[in-house]
Amino acid sequence: MKKSVDFIGVGTGPFNLSIAALSHQIEELNCLFFDEHPHFSWHPGMLVPDCHMQTVFLKDLVSAVAPTNPYSFVNYLVKHKKFYRFLTSRLRTVSREEFSDYLRWAAEDMNNLYFSHTVENIDFDKKSRLFLVQTSRGEYFAHNICLGTGKQPYLPPCVKHVTQSCFHASEMNLRRPDLSEKTDNRGWWRTEWCRPVP
Repeated sequence: MKKSVDFIGVGTGPFNLSIAALSHQIEELNCLFFDEHPHFSWHPGMLVPDCHMQTVFLKDLVSAVAPTNPYSFVNYLVKHKKFYRFLTSRLRTVSREEFSDYLRWAAEDMNNLYFSHTVENIDFDKKSRLFLVQTSRGEYFAHNICLGTGKQPYLPPCVKHVTQSCFHASEMNLRRPDLSEKTDNRGWWRTEWCRPVP
């Protein structure tokens, strides 16, 4: 039997990426993370220019649990020589593009993330009390499994048979529709705290 690991993460979205980042500071913890995609990508269809996160930057991969972890957003800013520019900008939130770049930076630095590894089956062996994870590139044994595959976009039945002009928001930046003639004249805009301007 192959050597077993403490746990295997299925998917490398922010949930499992956070666990991977935190696990790097625990030497005795041995874990692997598999993702079917060829490289890390966080909601590419929703990286619309000038669109910001709805949470503060401290809700990164690690800061709430281990603020000195090298995969913090603050460390990302320092490593990319953006720290002082960020401080003087007075922003409480960051752009989705910046946060995506931060997540990609963290993912590319970790050595236990395996891309182009599709998890095809997970079984539990009662005799060894281990999970058998079968991927497109081999079999692995783990004491624990962490599923972080994310949500699937949902379209209600009433829009399943609509033309190409109707699509889920997760595809916005991939389709890049021409909205130049489509304006909203309702007379209000959202402020930083998402309240209508009087």
